[in-house]
Amino acid sequence: MSMQTINISVTDEQKEYVDKLVRKEGFANRSELFRRLIRFIKSNPETIEEPKAVQLSPKAIKRYNKIADEIDSGKAKLFEAKTTKDLMEHLMK
Repeated sequence: MSMQTINISVTDEQKEYVDKLVRKEGFANRSELFRRLIRFIKSNPETIEEPKAVQLSPKAIKRYNKIADEIDSGKAKLFEAKTTKDLMEHLMK
């Protein structure tokens, strides 16, 4: 297998981080790190794909609008979701 060279420009901070990873993870050099990253992305392409938008159901939209109206009118306390799952469960009630 022949190897090709690819040059990339990075900030000083990115270079320092790459060098830290190379030392910490025991790579022989930067190229080994980038080859590992490429192999990982190739086998897990979803790691770099843009997240897909979530379409709320009409019931969830109605619940969201009700919550917003109650907050605006002072009838309800603010709901704080710690995770997306918490928010979705609250909207589905």
